[in-house]
Amino acid sequence: MRRARGLTARQAQVVAFIRSFTEAHGRSPSYREIAVEIGVRSTNAVSCHLDAIERKGWIRRDGFASRNIVVVKGDDDTKGSEGK
Repeated sequence: MRRARGLTARQAQVVAFIRSFTEAHGRSPSYREIAVEIGVRSTNAVSCHLDAIERKGWIRRDGFASRNIVVVKGDDDTKGSEGK
């Protein structure tokens, strides 16, 4: 997986999953679906990842609505090398 600039490997995994899930389903994934994808049990861990990703400007969450995650940076913001 190509890693997005400014994100940890796990954060880049979360962003990629949100993007692909949204394209496939027409809505963003739930915190539980993200947790299953990245292999954590706690939705609080997902929330912490999303907080950090949002601070870095990669996603936007609209209030407290369910499934409210929007990726605001695109594929052109990724590095070309693997694992860096």
